[in-house]
Amino acid sequence: MAETPPERFFYHSFPRRFRGLPSDELQKGIAILEAIRDFGFVLTPEITEWSEPFSDGTLSEPWRNIQKRCCFTELAPSELRGHAETFGAFAIEFEAQTFRELGGMPVFYLPRGSGTDRGLESQAAAVIARIGEIQVLLNRLADLADLIRKSDDKSQLVIIQEKEQRVYTRSSLGAAEDIIAVLTHKSQPVEILRNALRFISGFFCPAEDLRYTGLLAYYRQREWRFVANMAKHGQDINRDPTPQEVDHLLRIDGDFFGKVLTFFTGDHRRVDQCCLYSALEGKRLIDYARRVVVPQPAMTEAQRILDGCAASVVALEQM
Repeated sequence: MAETPPERFFYHSFPRRFRGLPSDELQKGIAILEAIRDFGFVLTPEITEWSEPFSDGTLSEPWRNIQKRCCFTELAPSELRGHAETFGAFAIEFEAQTFRELGGMPVFYLPRGSGTDRGLESQAAAVIARIGEIQVLLNRLADLADLIRKSDDKSQLVIIQEKEQRVYTRSSLGAAEDIIAVLTHKSQPVEILRNALRFISGFFCPAEDLRYTGLLAYYRQREWRFVANMAKHGQDINRDPTPQEVDHLLRIDGDFFGKVLTFFTGDHRRVDQCCLYSALEGKRLIDYARRVVVPQPAMTEAQRILDGCAASVVALEQM
């Protein structure tokens, strides 16, 4: 008789061990756990760059795919201790069906390519670039639609500002309104289309980064995600952090959350571009969890923090 395969769950592990075991792991892990209890999961910006090779052997300017996400790994409980050696000794555990209902989806792994034009290796980079260009197009249409809504005089000509250059068109705002109405007939408004594309773009992940990992290293992590721009029946699920929550994140890790990154809208601290996934249907995210896994020395404090929560607390050493 065939053996029953072990049950598997989804885990969000923390704090990440970037350079071995941090001296403040217990303190930082407890602080993150308390933040998850109070304001949910932080959807943190990550930027990946994709370049496609041209026929003359040169590479395109890197296309920057900006994602806001929270990452989970599908594991059997017996695999968690090994996973913790890299990703941290604390973890939130969700049953598979619950995690799906919360909006968790698997990432779409794409080979980044080696920078050469051999065969079709660079198809994924080209696809990411085209998706990026479609996103730029939808951004422009959304901005135009917003301008039309705010204008009382539809006879004004449309003027497009591209960085330092102004482009004067022969179209009035009224004519542009008619064109947008025709283009979006029987489809969602351009703002919703744009947000849907941003949502989809949050699931693209390189199969590896050969500067740091071996071939297919990311692919083998079985990663799923929550990403920004989630909505149900037209209602946004994510929210911006309050100033108090921003300060809390900076206290947890000022170097990480305070780092300035370049986004499409300019340079911003990472924390100022985060969003939160706090609750679904009036229930806190932590109350959907099956278990919370912590190192043995953190058990008492974790139980205090999670008093009244539905999730049980178990020691990593017992997994």
